Amino acid sequence: MMVIRLAMNRGKKLDWLSWLGLIAAILIPLAMFNIDGYAGLLQRLMFAISFVWVAREFSAPSTRASIPGNARR
Repeated sequence: MMVIRLAMNRGKKLDWLSWLGLIAAILIPLAMFNIDGYAGLLQRLMFAISFVWVAREFSAPSTRASIPGNARR
């Protein structure tokens, strides 16, 4: 979903939270393999970032109306 969100924002305001979520979804699991002692903490950090992203997506209906296919009839 984050990749789709980033692709749809071309030419618009930079979406820092989606970029942070995308980077976290890639780097944190890789770091969990290398840093065993902090794997649980890193996992919680990844879930916290994704929770904030999902909460923002569901709380902004005005921006979702501009996405093709989501227009109200």
